[in-house]
Amino acid sequence: PPPKAPLATSEVIKMLEHGKEPAAIVSEITSRGVRAAPTLGEVLSLRKAGATDQILAAINDAVPEEETPAEEEPAPEAPPSVVAAPLESFMPAGPGEDRLLVTSVPSGARVYVAPLATRMAEAFRHDYLAGRTPIALSLLPGDYRVIVEKDAGEFEAGLVPAWRTLHDLPGTRTLLDNADLTFDPASCCLPGTLTGMVEVHTVPTDLPKGIIGDRFDGLAPYLFDGETLQILQVRKTRITRVLKAYRLRKNAGQSRLLVAAFIPAEGDPLDQDTIAGLPEGTPFDAYVDAEEMGLLTRPAEMSALATALGVQPEHLGDAVMMLRKAGKAILHQQIPGGLRLLTLSLDDDGRFRVTDQTVRPVDPLAPAPPAKGKKKKKILPPAPVPLPAVDREVVPGLGLPHLVIDNKSAQGFGLLLSDGEMCFVPARTTREFVMDPGTFDAWLLRGSQPKAAVQEPVHFSYHARYTMLVP
Repeated sequence: PPPKAPLATSEVIKMLEHGKEPAAIVSEITSRGVRAAPTLGEVLSLRKAGATDQILAAINDAVPEEETPAEEEPAPEAPPSVVAAPLESFMPAGPGEDRLLVTSVPSGARVYVAPLATRMAEAFRHDYLAGRTPIALSLLPGDYRVIVEKDAGEFEAGLVPAWRTLHDLPGTRTLLDNADLTFDPASCCLPGTLTGMVEVHTVPTDLPKGIIGDRFDGLAPYLFDGETLQILQVRKTRITRVLKAYRLRKNAGQSRLLVAAFIPAEGDPLDQDTIAGLPEGTPFDAYVDAEEMGLLTRPAEMSALATALGVQPEHLGDAVMMLRKAGKAILHQQIPGGLRLLTLSLDDDGRFRVTDQTVRPVDPLAPAPPAKGKKKKKILPPAPVPLPAVDREVVPGLGLPHLVIDNKSAQGFGLLLSDGEMCFVPARTTREFVMDPGTFDAWLLRGSQPKAAVQEPVHFSYHARYTMLVP
């Protein structure tokens, strides 16, 4: 008889509902395979129907995998670029729509969604697998850990997970194997391990592949784009998967957009080669061209925004081009001893988010700092710019909090919150923004003034409108 077709998740649910033994279900999944990874909703339905951990594990093991290049394939000669993948055109959430849209560059990455309290090592288990990008999910309000996982490809096949250590001879490096290597942007960029377990081998430096510790100027292989952690899964000396972990708050009645950008940490992320390697077309035009995003399309506002962010207007123009293609843009600036990474992200409800990270790679072989001599008189930095007063008005039925910024000054005014939301108001203009509820640290971006910490946090609550007057 011809082989039976792979199982759909709905068929597994029917087996459970009809009382079929778990061992028999596992056997049938193993012999027939499955059509695709279950979505988060399907996983919940499986659990409700009585699926055991063994059944979920069998489903995950049976998911068709993409082929990866053989280990002996040579590394490409030219610098790698982002792999192009066709994407549909995305539309912002409509009135009353409540969703989380997760996409990635390249597309087809796995998405795991777990409660924020979940341990990182447990957050990409079978239970939390939601599907592959692009994917739209319905989530209850709460704080989540979202992990986007890219399968290894040609770029990873040309890398050796090795670094310099004190134990190396001049012609060797130390290979870290059979571990989940973690890179934290806050303490860049020597690898840690997710479980504390790692195998150590010595490899020569003249391998026909690129040694990570000798490339990327001390950074992780992919540019940080707002993630809390970047993870390389290494098995048998090969990088098999790359993961980016994000923290996300989902509020009631609010839609969110999350983009994971797997862009190699080599060269300028806004150069034409990188942009040419992004997906064909501009699937995020509807987001950029929305009325609320006029700061990205009107020349005068773009110029004022570039000044507030401390970037060149032409660089912001290139970033907008990348936003249209990828939904996220990364600008980098060389600073003494490191790199400034400014990430611009589109979001639903006409929102715009910014993360401003300074990464300074750690050199494990750097000489000890010189002995401290006579103390010099410290030059105190200028006092932080105080946050203008905020008036609160209770508006029953308003829902998510709103913030009105009345900028009467002759300069553009930006308010950047610690969750990444950016509220920018041009000179002599009034704008109203939908805000996340909660308490946040805030920074002022105003003309040529640098980002300065505000002395008091800001708080927003449901069913309230806040007004800020900028003289």
